[in-house]
Amino acid sequence: MGNKSNNIRIIWHPKLNKDIDDLISKSGLETLFEEKKIRNLNFLFRRGKVAIQQFNSLEKLKSCDLCSMKIKIKKNIRLLFKMHIEKEKTIFIFLHAFEEKSSKDYDKAIKIAGRRLQTKKGWENVRL
Repeated sequence: MGNKSNNIRIIWHPKLNKDIDDLISKSGLETLFEEKKIRNLNFLFRRGKVAIQQFNSLEKLKSCDLCSMKIKIKKNIRLLFKMHIEKEKTIFIFLHAFEEKSSKDYDKAIKIAGRRLQTKKGWENVRL
């Protein structure tokens, strides 16, 4: 039996870095954001699908088939992702980053994440 982390893959949509840059570039929050993002990703990578129930910075959205990673700094940043489970392999596909100011912000963000998931433009060669 192999290491559990060998069965976990994290995929980053090509537009996600621009989303993040638009939210935090030149804000002075870049380092803090990166530290929290890395901590959350490490937890997700180590624990897999159970991390969503065990870590309060990760949640399954009730309104759709997406999950959210919360990164609270001075801004309330969310990274939307899809969890794909195939046999014993868990794949986390990170799709969109946005700042949550109200619950209505999720509606627009979910639509963007859904479009990115459906149209694989720019990441056609990514294999699940």
